[in-house]
Amino acid sequence: MRRLWIVILAIIILIPILLTVGLSLVPDDVYRTRITQAVKTATGRDLTIAGHIGVSLFPLGATVEDVALSNAPGFSAPSLAQMKSLDVGIALFPLLVGKVEVARFVLVQPKIALEVDESGKNNWTFASAQKPAEAPATPEEGQKKSGGLKEVSLGDVALKNGVVSYTNRQSGESWEANAINIDVSLPSLDKKATLDGSAMWKGKEVKLALTADNPRAIMDGTGAPLSLKVDSELVTAQFDGTAAGGDNAKLNGATDLKVTSVRDLSAWLAKPMAPGNGFGPLAIKGNLAYQAQTIDFTDATVNFDKIDGTGRVSVRMGGERPHVNAELKVGTLDTTPYMGAQAGGGGGAAAPGGDGGGASAPAPAPAPAAGGGWSNDPIDLAGLKAIDGDFHFQAQKILVNKLTFTDSVLGLTLKDGILFADLSKLTLYGGTGKAKIVVGGAAGTPELSADMAFSNIAIEPFLKDGANFDRLSGTGNLTMSIKSQGGSQKALASNMNGSGAMKLKDGAIKGINLASMVRNVTSAFSGAAEGGGEQKTDFASLGGTWTIASGVLTNKDMEMLNPLLRIQGAGTADIGNRTVNYVVVPKAVSSIEGQGGKTDLTGVSVPVRITGPWDHLTFAPDPKGLLEGALKGLTEAQGAGQDPLKGALKGLLGQPGAKQDQQQQGSGTQTQEPAKKEKPAEQLLKGLLGGSKQQ
Repeated sequence: MRRLWIVILAIIILIPILLTVGLSLVPDDVYRTRITQAVKTATGRDLTIAGHIGVSLFPLGATVEDVALSNAPGFSAPSLAQMKSLDVGIALFPLLVGKVEVARFVLVQPKIALEVDESGKNNWTFASAQKPAEAPATPEEGQKKSGGLKEVSLGDVALKNGVVSYTNRQSGESWEANAINIDVSLPSLDKKATLDGSAMWKGKEVKLALTADNPRAIMDGTGAPLSLKVDSELVTAQFDGTAAGGDNAKLNGATDLKVTSVRDLSAWLAKPMAPGNGFGPLAIKGNLAYQAQTIDFTDATVNFDKIDGTGRVSVRMGGERPHVNAELKVGTLDTTPYMGAQAGGGGGAAAPGGDGGGASAPAPAPAPAAGGGWSNDPIDLAGLKAIDGDFHFQAQKILVNKLTFTDSVLGLTLKDGILFADLSKLTLYGGTGKAKIVVGGAAGTPELSADMAFSNIAIEPFLKDGANFDRLSGTGNLTMSIKSQGGSQKALASNMNGSGAMKLKDGAIKGINLASMVRNVTSAFSGAAEGGGEQKTDFASLGGTWTIASGVLTNKDMEMLNPLLRIQGAGTADIGNRTVNYVVVPKAVSSIEGQGGKTDLTGVSVPVRITGPWDHLTFAPDPKGLLEGALKGLTEAQGAGQDPLKGALKGLLGQPGAKQDQQQQGSGTQTQEPAKKEKPAEQLLKGLLGGSKQQ
């Protein structure tokens, strides 16, 4: 009996050995033929095995060296895939009870060449894949078709030093990932699985680490904890939450995304953005939920360039371009870097009531045009086509170039390369306002339109920040509607059309003292006020309307009230060339009854022509205006049968006020001023004509 058991045991031991030896004695060509025929039947491609084929029964496995799978006809690479060696080992006895235990599965130096031709056909769709797809199998059917497999266990599974290339001759896109190394551990479908990998892609290393607590629950859609981390030079992302696979794949968990530069990342991903400012660092941290090609970030903190905010962000994939929905509360929202080249602004005076600091500095302005002025640098709004989206911002401060808005609400809609901005609530320069702005780049040439209404704003810092113009101060209301198109700042300014109105109070026009003209014409234009300091003309109110056509602003109804003067004005301002050609006509008053009160006009109506670039204006009397006044008086006198000379003087000096005449008539006497006390009108006449007026 004892000998019988020894014989049985010997047979049990010897049979596997004999089988293994027998398998090793089978010529390689037998295996090679069987394997290549099976692959040909399954894929329609030729499999070439140039190296040794080794097969073993205990452990069950095979080693194949120098393998290549042929490419589809018409593609450039000779092989779709090739590898230095493939080593597979499977435990035999677990397989007999429906459990697959892969002891080893090692790919050494695999090279995969993916291609798309000019017609859009790819090389990885095999002939057998053209068969109609079968209806999804039930779990029971799937188990039957798989031979009753219940478990999968992976031991030493690795990919070593692989290469994957991609060439699309239809789009021109191409890339290659190399130095691909992957190690997988899967003790069972119900135990924790791990994957660690790395690859070089476009010259930068990307590392991947994945941990799944229960792979079976993830695969069947039940869901289980999952941790994923991607690490590279330009982007790092980490997810810790739950995942579910299947037809309704889901992710939900804490996410931390950091991008060193959105612009650099886009270029690295083969979608370079147009040159410009902005689109730098991005960081998003919050809870991520993914389902049906929609990503939702809730309880999110977002840091983008120098914009810091909290709120939610939703990204919907699957369309022509991603669609982003966002509701954010931000500190400072600087839109300047995303508007192409910047509008020509001046020094950034802080908004009244603001701290003048703490905001991000505007991006460097493009090179100005020769001699100063608007830039001729091209404006490229191609970046507006990167995404579609709807954004709602509540901002403590909004910067548009150097224009500063505080405590404001901004709604942005971006669709098909056109940006719609609705500033429903604005606090700016001591006042309030609202605006609607459209910036478009869809047609290739940038287009701009804006409708704005502001109340009680400080006009000096507003104009200085918006147009580098600092010759006007005061507080009041401003409405404006403009449209333009052009490929640069200069073109946009030169092609502008629109209209507007302004009404200011308690301000000044800098650079000229029209009131001092009634005392000393010379000093009024000398650039220095009496007693030193800058020349200026104060006013109680100033208002008018204007139209803009082809970059030229025209005003015909400017009116200004001053305690000593009443001024009317008309002329043009060439916005494109930043020049002014304007005439103001001041009239002295005979008495003061308060700012804007009813007064009597007397003295000389002296037209003043304002010309030159708006950052270096020139003020001078307008002889043509004086002559026209004298001719008008002469004509009126002749028509009334009066003395022509007196009529000309009246036209030049103006008609004395009725109040003064009544005072003289009521007294019954002619009151003569002392000889040395000249009337303002006489002083002005003396300054204009020279010499002294005869008494």
